[in-house]
Amino acid sequence: MVWASGKPRRRQNIAFFLALETEIEKATLAGKSIVIETDANSKLGSKYIPNDPHEISPNGELLDAIIERHTLTLGNGSPKCRGTVTRKRTTRNRTETSAIDVVTWSSDLNKHIVSVHIDEDIQHVLSKIHNTKKGAKIKESDHN
Repeated sequence: MVWASGKPRRRQNIAFFLALETEIEKATLAGKSIVIETDANSKLGSKYIPNDPHEISPNGELLDAIIERHTLTLGNGSPKCRGTVTRKRTTRNRTETSAIDVVTWSSDLNKHIVSVHIDEDIQHVLSKIHNTKKGAKIKESDHN
């Protein structure tokens, strides 16, 4: 498979973004407003997100095309947004930071969105609680 840049893309990435775009088109045809919050695993770079620690990735190119085609607003890069890094993971060798989770909405909602807060201080981390025979096991997300 090849996308607009002429570079080969993995099939599952295209399937996700085609499904996402289909849902956007259904909502638009039904006259509905759109809000999307997702771990898109997409780096959009400084074109959209000031201080993004990465350049645009192949998934970011796919998401960029959808944002442009549907004139969506990317909350992460709007003046209403506080914070940048949506994922921080520490491995044995380094600490990885990225802005791969996005919130975007249809332009008709711009006047209604007051603020977007990326929880870089990890005050409200998502957690998975798994009950085991030895008690509850809690795993905190590395996404903000």
